Amino acid sequence: MLVPFVIDAESLEPEQGWSAVTLRQCHEDILELCERFGLLIHDGPRFIESRLYKAIASLPIKQRNRWQAALKQSPPVPCKTDWAGSVTPQTAPKVCNDAVLALVDNLHAELDFSIPGDEDETRFSAADGQEIVICRLQSGRRASVVLEAEALSVRGISANDGYQDIWDARFRSLAATRSSEFKQVTIVDRYAMERHLNPRDRHQLSGLQRFLYLLDADAGEPRRVTLFSAWSPGLRDTRPEDVQAAIDEIMDRRPRQMIDQMTIFMVGNRDYGEVTADRYVRLGHHVWEFGHGLEVFEAGAARQWSTATFKRKDQAHQCIEDELRRRVKPRSIKVKG
Repeated sequence: MLVPFVIDAESLEPEQGWSAVTLRQCHEDILELCERFGLLIHDGPRFIESRLYKAIASLPIKQRNRWQAALKQSPPVPCKTDWAGSVTPQTAPKVCNDAVLALVDNLHAELDFSIPGDEDETRFSAADGQEIVICRLQSGRRASVVLEAEALSVRGISANDGYQDIWDARFRSLAATRSSEFKQVTIVDRYAMERHLNPRDRHQLSGLQRFLYLLDADAGEPRRVTLFSAWSPGLRDTRPEDVQAAIDEIMDRRPRQMIDQMTIFMVGNRDYGEVTADRYVRLGHHVWEFGHGLEVFEAGAARQWSTATFKRKDQAHQCIEDELRRRVKPRSIKVKG
């Protein structure tokens, strides 16, 4: 779901002939991309030593301050190769495995990548077949890969959508990202534990189980998972020990042992209903809200249509989690890998 992208460091320098309004709008569009769908990738192992950091530090003060504030909320991550911060036909192959979009100024766009004057982007193919969209800096917010992500962010899940397709489109890039921002994964699903312990089909994985296995398989680094669920009617005779045993079994079967801790908060059914009816998964500041929660991962494909909305974490999500944590009964359950 994320749009990993790079910026040619030299291209951040204001173009001659741009008005202050054009410059401001260009940078605001890029920062909106960072805050909504984008994952900015920098050169070098440390952002503070990167060419991108130095280019941002050289911007006019208003743009520089805006960048610094935005990147505190959406920290950039290092490129996995020895990419040095410039985007040319010779260096683009070094970022094709990490990014799907590269932003360059008009000079680079037209001279290096032969983008016609009346067009904004082109697709560049590396020798190994990997592709990346090269786009003019001022048009990055409207790049084709960004518009695709924007459309997906409000597209519902249809009956018969395969669980792997749901995962790949919406979660794989989030799970694979190596950043401290994504270390914590939070699941808020009133019925997740009931549907795991009382499955519709005992020959199929529960939605909770499948989601955790997919997360573990694709995680770029160790993850910690928190689950908020309810003592719903189907768990009337279930004890905390039963929940503990069920999670122990899931943890024992992790494919790569990348989930290193799981904490479960079980809340009384009435209390849970008083707090929220929302069902969502949060990875860092990125939230997928699902009308039918983790049920979309049950069986080989979704059984029914479900709303699906991608957004940034806001105060409402924090309030829900804080209040559910306050109402937990009788205690939290913690399982370490």
